[in-house]
Amino acid sequence: AAHGTLALARTTPAAGDTTTVAVTVRDADGNVVPGATPAILTGSTTLGTLGAITCTAGRCAATYTATAAGTASIAAGI
Repeated sequence: AAHGTLALARTTPAAGDTTTVAVTVRDADGNVVPGATPAILTGSTTLGTLGAITCTAGRCAATYTATAAGTASIAAGI
């Protein structure tokens, strides 16, 4: 079964800041799955916006722009 990792370049962006959300799709043995993309990538819309996701060789990224201070939830579905 595939799984993935999700990481933020900055975990506490201030209002107006942007940060990169990175998702890596891996197989059951932990190997990166080239060509795979997360089925969903969602973020809290009350505190910011999540840009379009782009993927290359099983590694995906999107830009999160904070619109307010606070704790936002970002999730990826594989």
